[in-house]
Amino acid sequence: MLKKLLLFILALPVIGVALLSITGHAYILTALSRTYLQGHPTANIDDHQFFDTRTIAAGNAQPWEPHPEAIGAELPAELTAFMAENDAVAFVAIHNGQLFAEYYVPPYDAQSRTNSFSMAKTVVT
Repeated sequence: MLKKLLLFILALPVIGVALLSITGHAYILTALSRTYLQGHPTANIDDHQFFDTRTIAAGNAQPWEPHPEAIGAELPAELTAFMAENDAVAFVAIHNGQLFAEYYVPPYDAQSRTNSFSMAKTVVT
């Protein structure tokens, strides 16, 4: 009885992997191996390097026009402390279609590639 139970328990992962593959959901295994098995409890901004990517063609990019009251690279200490506390690496504020503030935590900068998560929805909206 114990031998059958152990065999069943050992067979469960194999059956799970087979079902994911058969149903076209093998990407779940890829995601698990590229996050949890890399030591992260969930997706993170640097995991893009473990996944296939593609370039999306774009028109001619135009820099944001600076806001007349733009605050440059210096943000209030409270905001940079909040960013550090929450592991944020970038801050961009657009007001009335103009760049009000832009700040990056080293080693990140304006050219850094990261996952955007929900940021993309905000920019598109």
